[in-house]
Order: sequence, then C-alpha cells, then structure tokens
Amino acid sequence: MQPSSHAQSEPGEPVSADVLDALEQERREEERHCPGACNFLTRKNGRGVFVLGEPILCERCMTTLRNELLAIDTLAGMLAAQDDGHRTSTGSDAAIRAHRSGTGRRSPSSVVDTISELESVLRGHMRLKRPVAHKLGLLARPVTELADWLASNLPRYRDDREALIPLYEDVRRWHSRLVKMAKAGTALISKPLPCPRCRERGLVQERGSDVVKCTSPTCGKMMSARDYDDLAAEAAEAAAAGAEPTPVRKRGAKAPVAEAS
Repeated sequence: MQPSSHAQSEPGEPVSADVLDALEQERREEERHCPGACNFLTRKNGRGVFVLGEPILCERCMTTLRNELLAIDTLAGMLAAQDDGHRTSTGSDAAIRAHRSGTGRRSPSSVVDTISELESVLRGHMRLKRPVAHKLGLLARPVTELADWLASNLPRYRDDREALIPLYEDVRRWHSRLVKMAKAGTALISKPLPCPRCRERGLVQERGSDVVKCTSPTCGKMMSARDYDDLAAEAAEAAAAGAEPTPVRKRGAKAPVAEAS
C-alpha cells in the first residue's frame, strides 16, 4: 500500500508518528471494505463507493460463497459422471482409449486427481474450525460432506479474516475451474434496454437469477429483475405515446459533452 501524499516524509528522515498514524488509519479503513467481488470495479478504477464488510465480507459475497460451496458438489458430481462415460463417452470411445493405453485398461483420469485435490482443499478449510472430524465418505461422497459442512458452518468463519478470505478465494477459484471443466456455464440472457447508468446496450441476466447487470467494464450496474421490468414498462408506454427513444451509446464510446451556452 502506497502512503498518501499527506503522509509522506522526506527521504532519509525518520518516519514521524503522524505518518505512522496516517498509514495505520488508511490500513484500518481498507480493512472495512469487503474484499469480495462486489468491490472489483471500484478497486480497478480507483473511484466509486466501496461496499463495507459485515464485518469482513458483505452479505451478498457471503451468499455467493454459500451458493458456490453447494454448487461445487454438484459440479464435481457432473465431472465424475462425465468421467464414467455417462455424458460424453460411448462404448466405442472407451474401447479406443483402452486400445491406445497399451494395457487394455483405462488410463488414469485427471478428473479423479482434480476431485481429490478439491477434497484436500476443502478438508484443510474445515480443519481450521473442526480439528477433529469424523471419517468422511460414509454417508455421501467426501466432497459432498465437506461442502455441506462448510456451507452450514459459515457463521464460524464470518468474523475470522485469516480463515474467511482464503476460503472465499479458494471456493471462487474452484467454482470457476469446475464450471469450465464440466462445461456448465450459466446461460446469459441479453436484455434489449440500454443500461440506465451508462446508456450502453450491455444488460444481461443469468438464467434463473433475479439480478440484471451491466457488462460494461466501466459500469457494472446491478438491479433487480423487477426494477428492469419497471423500466421496460415505462419504455413501452413512452414508445406508445410517440416519445423519442433514449439514445444508446456504443460500447467504448465517450459520453457526449454538453456545449457551453
């Protein structure tokens, strides 16, 4: 973290107590910001209003963490099914692979290694709050039990920065990785209206979600599906009344500058 201009001292001079106090105050202020994805654009652009943590992650990022923990189990099951030939493999494919292996047996699967690695990561996070755990895999797959336990016990992590942030980062990384491996990306539905903030035509809604968001890298506005429906109804009424449509700005174009009178 770079010190603020008001907190800098001359080269070669000892750091004053005022500078140290200013740096400590900046550090504490940054710790109040949610470290999750909600503040990605604000951090990237260096402007905007930061979402504060409650007390570390905000409620939206905590919900994302819980949902993606549970989704990880489903995605791991999809990968296992694909590896067993339930989705993309045929009998002919299996015979060809066996022939190419030279031994007549299946070659070792990278999917098995991936799921074992995921199990190890989740187990490590569980041990932080439950050092002595029962043997996993008796009632369900280990990944299933681990993901379910972590999702059910997130309140234990909520106030522990050193435990919560690594868990959040690992779950987000693994969720993204498994979505790509399982080819299970969420379908995005493009919305016809321009974004009410940036005026670009880039609003999308994930299938099954009640959130509409702008995909412009300089905007990122989010609204509820109900709010979007209200905007669509207003636009339809305006069009029926013969009003001029609101101009749409092309992606990457600069906003028009008002002429001086």
